[in-house]
Amino acid sequence: MSGWRWKIRRLTAMQPGEIAIRVQRMLRDRAISAGVLRPYPLDADSCFTHAWNHEVRAVYERFLHRFPCSRYSHTHWREFISSAHSECAESIIQEAENVLAGKLRLFTFEVQTDVPPRWFCNYVQGGEWQAVPAHQIDYRRDDIAGGVRYCWELNRHGYFLTMAQAYLLTGDDRFAQRLLQDWLDWIARNPPRFGINWTSPLECALRLHTWCWSLWFLADYPGLDERALRLIMGSLWQQCAEVAMNLSIGSSANNHLIGEAAGMWLFANLFPTARLANRWKQVARKILEREIPRQITADGVSVEQAIHYQVFVMEMALHADGLARHLDKPFNEPFAQRLLASARFLQTLADCNGNIPHIGDSDDAEVLPFCPRRSHLEADIVDAVCALYEHSAPSTLKGAWLSCQPVDAGGQSRVKNPPLHSRLFAQGGYAVMRDEEGKRVAVVDCGELGWGTIAAHAHADALAVTLSIDGQPILVDAGTYCYHDEPVWRDAFRSTRYHNTVCVDDTDQSEMLGAFLWGARAKVKVRLWHTSDLCDLLCASHNGYRRIGCGEHIRWFLWLKPDIWLVVDEVEQSQGHRVVQNWLLSQTCALRMPGDRMQASDSNEAWIFAVTPVDVQQVYGAEAHRGGWISPAFGRKEPTRHLFLRRAEPNGRLATLIGQGPHEPKLILWEDKTDGWKLQIEYNGRFWLVGTTGSRCPWHFPEAMVEAKTVVATWTETPSSTLYEVIE
Repeated sequence: MSGWRWKIRRLTAMQPGEIAIRVQRMLRDRAISAGVLRPYPLDADSCFTHAWNHEVRAVYERFLHRFPCSRYSHTHWREFISSAHSECAESIIQEAENVLAGKLRLFTFEVQTDVPPRWFCNYVQGGEWQAVPAHQIDYRRDDIAGGVRYCWELNRHGYFLTMAQAYLLTGDDRFAQRLLQDWLDWIARNPPRFGINWTSPLECALRLHTWCWSLWFLADYPGLDERALRLIMGSLWQQCAEVAMNLSIGSSANNHLIGEAAGMWLFANLFPTARLANRWKQVARKILEREIPRQITADGVSVEQAIHYQVFVMEMALHADGLARHLDKPFNEPFAQRLLASARFLQTLADCNGNIPHIGDSDDAEVLPFCPRRSHLEADIVDAVCALYEHSAPSTLKGAWLSCQPVDAGGQSRVKNPPLHSRLFAQGGYAVMRDEEGKRVAVVDCGELGWGTIAAHAHADALAVTLSIDGQPILVDAGTYCYHDEPVWRDAFRSTRYHNTVCVDDTDQSEMLGAFLWGARAKVKVRLWHTSDLCDLLCASHNGYRRIGCGEHIRWFLWLKPDIWLVVDEVEQSQGHRVVQNWLLSQTCALRMPGDRMQASDSNEAWIFAVTPVDVQQVYGAEAHRGGWISPAFGRKEPTRHLFLRRAEPNGRLATLIGQGPHEPKLILWEDKTDGWKLQIEYNGRFWLVGTTGSRCPWHFPEAMVEAKTVVATWTETPSSTLYEVIE
């Protein structure tokens, strides 16, 4: 994972200035480890004295006054949660009881821990990280304690919020006592720059969030004495100092940089009298106002091409701007505009049941997990955006906390958003074909591979499609599964084979050079976009297979409304190559193949129909390189049906129909010519004619003849009616 080959490749992705800064930091770290440099006291209590010239109670009272939620009393919040979000309250208290018994939830895993936990331990996979200075630890290695992400999740202290909220809701000292016991134990066993939990500044930044919120929740707890406050605040300052000294730079300045700046902003504004707080505020504001418009496009898409990290960035930005607005120091207008556009994008992706395809990497990270076991985090964040910027009543607990509005949304009207329709997000690189209700939603990835010189969180998924019908995902994205701990599976879930696009000779469209590093990249071009009441059409291409001697992969994706989707794929100069359409089905689908039609789902009668001659292969839970897997959550993989349609002819296009309904489509005509193609089918009493040519030519159908390059037409014989679209 981090051998000399990877290090050379990683260096080539950096500019000289970035390399120079990294070398300076490496030398500085070794000098600090040797005791030559000492930027601050290593003891948390001494560090409090170093950072403040005030009594600890005065610092804490000022913190409570500035905390955004303090505009309402703790009693008000307790009554609000108990009445408006009673299910969440019950879940929080039950989860807190589990913590008291040593049972913690890490991602979707329930683990039995020590009390207090062993902070260097990977409780999911076993093993323990070394008790050595942080700069000596290579967290990318998987042979020490498994994947580092499991250890980091424990040490982000999301369960602190659970315990603190349980105390707020019940007044039961058991929850606060256990929380404080673990908190002080962590500080004692994790001195600055020592151990796995100081290897990443983002981890420190995320703890700034959970610790500050936990401090606010415990405001009424008598056991939070001056000694505990000094230790906690001293450690908070140390962690903010580490973030400020190690901000992500150059090729690594992606969502990590936003997270680090958001943590600095939070601490520096809640503790404005701390040493260096003014400087940290200025640096953090500058970064956030620069990076949000830089990392979220004007049409609301994350440049990292990873939906989960888009939500992660939005949550961190909301924390920052919520505090800024409370202090009457809001960020600039582009900041809010990009978050609103981002929320609109997520709403457009969501089907009627709230399902969103998790395109690109996901490690299930959540900055502040207020309510355990909540699904559809995207909806919570959209709710918070609307509450903060459009002043609507939040409908979720997370929306209430982030917008600082303990308001019961029952019976209150939300701000009316414009209807959701099909849309090409041209800057972000997605085409979404949907009806207003979200009963039919198809998403096509037609953007860049990822962002920056390493495209860290990208997958080789150019022109991949996801499809949901009646709120049930049919064609799905495979997900992520793992990061550092299982390289073979890491590469498999990022591969082209695991995405609903075309694979040539089992080769990925883009070249993987490491777990978070890409080399040669497929470049995507949108050639044609059209949307109307009759049909939606996207034609796009990428050049990822040129490096194996082929030309462009050109994909036509059409929605013949309301129930048929057509996919036509051409790979230029591909004679003699193995060209395959990949179709990864949801676990809810039970694939059967009666005749020419492949029944994908019983519940909504979804089917797949191969128009062109193909060799069909179905895989279910096979070896990593063969497929048949989906990752519903980080660290979990489950078998699913994976369909491969291989071109049976040595050249030509692949054409596939996907639809919903009890009847089988009848193929009347398929023409595959050098300069275009033509398809005519009959389905459920309606005829469809679809095609494209290199130049304008006549198209004949009942009651009409038109000249065009591209046309979509439909008609019925009884009663006679014809509709058509000319698409140039």
